[in-house]
Amino acid sequence: MDELYITRLQIEKVRHLKNITIPIGKDEKKHLIITGKNGSGKTSLLNALAAFLEKEITGEFLDGVEKLEEVWKKVTADSPAPYLPGQSEESGQEKIDAELNHTFPESRKIFYSGKCVLAYYKADRIFYASLPAHVEKVNLRDLYGVNETPRQDFVKYLLDLKMTEALAVSGGKTEKAEQIREWFARLESLLRKIFEDDTLTLEFDEETFRFFIHMSGREKFDFNSMSSGYSAIWDIVADLMLRMEKQSQRTFRFDMPGIVLIDEIETHLHLELQKKIMDILTGIFPNVQFIVTTHSPFILNSLENVVIYDLENHTLIENGLTEVPYEGIVEGYFQADSMSDEPKGLQDPQIEHLLPHKNGKWPDRKFDWENLFWAYGHCNRVKNQKKYEEGILNCCQRDPEEAMLFHLKQRNVEVCPKSSEDREAALASKLVNEVFNL
Repeated sequence: MDELYITRLQIEKVRHLKNITIPIGKDEKKHLIITGKNGSGKTSLLNALAAFLEKEITGEFLDGVEKLEEVWKKVTADSPAPYLPGQSEESGQEKIDAELNHTFPESRKIFYSGKCVLAYYKADRIFYASLPAHVEKVNLRDLYGVNETPRQDFVKYLLDLKMTEALAVSGGKTEKAEQIREWFARLESLLRKIFEDDTLTLEFDEETFRFFIHMSGREKFDFNSMSSGYSAIWDIVADLMLRMEKQSQRTFRFDMPGIVLIDEIETHLHLELQKKIMDILTGIFPNVQFIVTTHSPFILNSLENVVIYDLENHTLIENGLTEVPYEGIVEGYFQADSMSDEPKGLQDPQIEHLLPHKNGKWPDRKFDWENLFWAYGHCNRVKNQKKYEEGILNCCQRDPEEAMLFHLKQRNVEVCPKSSEDREAALASKLVNEVFNL
């Protein structure tokens, strides 16, 4: 199977970014992490790159002007000269160029043969799939455009598979039925890995045609009811699975090559998930090149086979930062003091998560539980107030977004437990409110 990946980016003009070359790797596929402060151009760069891939590789397919067979005849025609992508000369238009490990005619042939994926996932990711009231046949395609969303059919596809399995059993097609049973077993195993729960089970309710995830000590929930962090991950995973499913032929091997762009990959992710998200994605989709943007030092030092580029400082790191602890990244790479100048007497993990927003310190920064790395190290400093010695919510074990509600009111953060009977959440909320309303 032919690999497909970007070897070099050339930013001619994207907003304020001009004449920037980012070498990624000519002889092997490497991932690319783009970092930089808010306003440095990370999202604009990904938008421009997605538009470039649409134009140069998937453009005719997305336009829908010609039939796929006619496009295929064009892209399979011999092209004796190397293809040079055209650039608009209109004043003020964004200009970006990319070199791939194949010429563009070759890259288009790979794409139109359904042998690679190209996808872009924007920052506001929440998984949502249509819930079918009855069984529908899902006709997966060989190829999808950069911004299409096959994940919408994920639950429909699961239901379609369940019906196909039942028909195979009743028809005596034991091999086919066993293949589908194995597919669901592997899906369950994947969910256990992502949720880090070996007791997790995926159950099908044949009365309502719904699928539920069961975890130890929690009420069951469906795919559309995941907490925001897991939903953000599953939004990507399910989408890429369906993009590859027709080619994989129910083998649950998602090894197609491709180029996947993800903006603000840490969005909604608990800190432990930030550390693991790149490993999860590259493990499930080993031949995909991921190009992501991030603020998180946990993302920056999570992979070895990666190039990191800081758009603000124009700093290139060719072999990742896996050997550098995140405190070193915060203090050195981000030029920030991981201990900050906030009161040292209040160092509960929940306070650490919220410190960036105290007194409106950084009003432009998105409010999230996972912003703590701008202030303190995660859960590695004990709280030293006696009244909080026991019973505080441990955000390493429980997702605070599932237990607590928050909102910004003027320059203060207000937090309350979702349930008055949840003592851990109540105590954590009290601590947060005391600090932010001093």
